Amino acid sequence: MEEQTTTSQNNTPQPSNINRKVMLVAVIAIVLLSFETAILVKSRLKGQNAPQTTSTTNPEEANQKDETIDYWTCSMHPFVKQAVAGKCPVCAMDLIPVKKGGMADSSMMEENTFTISPQRQQLIGVKLTEVKSQNINKTIRAVGNIVVDETKMVEVQTKFSGWIDKVFANQLGQHIKKGDPLFTIYSPELVATQEEYLLAWRGTKQFEHSEYKEVVSMDSLLNASRRRLSQWDISKEQIDSLEQTNKAERTLTIYAPASGHIIMKNALSNMQVTPDIKLYTIADHSRVWVNVDVFETDLAMMKLGQSAKMSVPAYPDKEFLGKITFISPHLTSETRTLKIRLEFANPNLLLKPEMYANVEFEIQMGERIVIPESAVIRTGKQNIAFVSLGEGRFALRNVSLGMKFDGWYEVLAGLETNQHIVTSANFLVDAESKLQGVKSSWQEEESQKEK
Repeated sequence: MEEQTTTSQNNTPQPSNINRKVMLVAVIAIVLLSFETAILVKSRLKGQNAPQTTSTTNPEEANQKDETIDYWTCSMHPFVKQAVAGKCPVCAMDLIPVKKGGMADSSMMEENTFTISPQRQQLIGVKLTEVKSQNINKTIRAVGNIVVDETKMVEVQTKFSGWIDKVFANQLGQHIKKGDPLFTIYSPELVATQEEYLLAWRGTKQFEHSEYKEVVSMDSLLNASRRRLSQWDISKEQIDSLEQTNKAERTLTIYAPASGHIIMKNALSNMQVTPDIKLYTIADHSRVWVNVDVFETDLAMMKLGQSAKMSVPAYPDKEFLGKITFISPHLTSETRTLKIRLEFANPNLLLKPEMYANVEFEIQMGERIVIPESAVIRTGKQNIAFVSLGEGRFALRNVSLGMKFDGWYEVLAGLETNQHIVTSANFLVDAESKLQGVKSSWQEEESQKEK
């Protein structure tokens, strides 16, 4: 009995062991349920993405469905072109189709045209300006320097040898008037010629009423002596003074032949002079020259007699008026400029030689078709502008340009008045045209023309 009781007690399961088994089974069940739920969610997500993957990963099928597609490109990188759909190799964005005929996702339109929606235009900042015809005034600016008018410069030299006695004009820069004494000179030749003249003059007076031929010879000698004195620049008043005094002068006074300033002086007291020595240079500053350099691109507008305005740093509030008097026949190869000379009146002597000057030429060009400088994209081989056709449509135009002036271009061909062109965000509009294939077709045309 004791043994049987002991055995039955050992075979009865303990409560603690039963609880452990139940908890283990529950944990395993929860893990399996979570795993199955994850698999279910994943399969559903794959099912939702399946149509997109099919359209992207089966480009040949997509191309077969739409035979009008020419190639696939990237909206951010238009230079990417692929025969099938896929991802952009640069930014990994989905490629978009470009249909045959040069338009992206649009129907066939006029050649070299493309579309930009009004919302897109506002986003990229497109601005339009009307092509117009107006009177053009082109301003050409040049820098020059003031020089002495060479036609108002005189040299003082004697036509006979001698020695200077007294010097009256003895300072460089001294202003003198025409007829002012410069210096006195002693010359044996001059004294001998005076004596010869007086001898002939006395003989003429002595035989004034004689009928003999000697009187005729005296007249000839008198006239010859008078001509010689005149050719030596002895004035009529000085010759008449000889007759009045009836005496030859030891020294003769030389007078200034013109008014102006002394810009060169060699005359000194007791100096021996000969006809080849320059004693004075006198320059009249009442009129000055201005030499300016003009670029060869502006030469066609430079004409003799054309007016110009000038200002100098010394008098910024003053404006001087002059005109062109000379255009050099030779171009300066180093600077590709041409020398042009202008004349300006200088009554108050405000303008000094060697001053710097700013010169402006106002050119009346007449009525021309013009567009703003910002409306043109210059590629080197061509000039491109974008014309608005209305309703979001734009056309690319090759424009022939003339002169450029003050932020404007003259239009020779390619545009007409009353057309509206893009003047802002041109490069973004150009990118839109490339995206829609217009640019590439245009380049093909240009290459064909070059061939």
